[in-house]
Amino acid sequence: SNTKPHVGIIDLTGEIADGKASADDFVKGLDAAYKNTGLKALVVRINSPGGSPVQAEYMFNSLKYYRTKYPDVKTYSVCVDLCASAAYYVAVATDEI
Repeated sequence: SNTKPHVGIIDLTGEIADGKASADDFVKGLDAAYKNTGLKALVVRINSPGGSPVQAEYMFNSLKYYRTKYPDVKTYSVCVDLCASAAYYVAVATDEI
């Protein structure tokens, strides 16, 4: 657990699908990031053509849950090269894109 103030980064790279850029892995990253008491902001770095709407919905809802539970931790999406379809849906769950 990191108690010093810091910014967390979660990468969402590739097609959003089970076994690729999966919601389960994404949520594990969220869980790990929010366990650190020094987390001041979270960046979701996205480079994805989109993919499964079911996986994206799970990611979206997880981001919304953590935003509600930790309102002082700001969330940002950074779209690198590609942020289409389901990937953009995940991005809109953050405070800013």
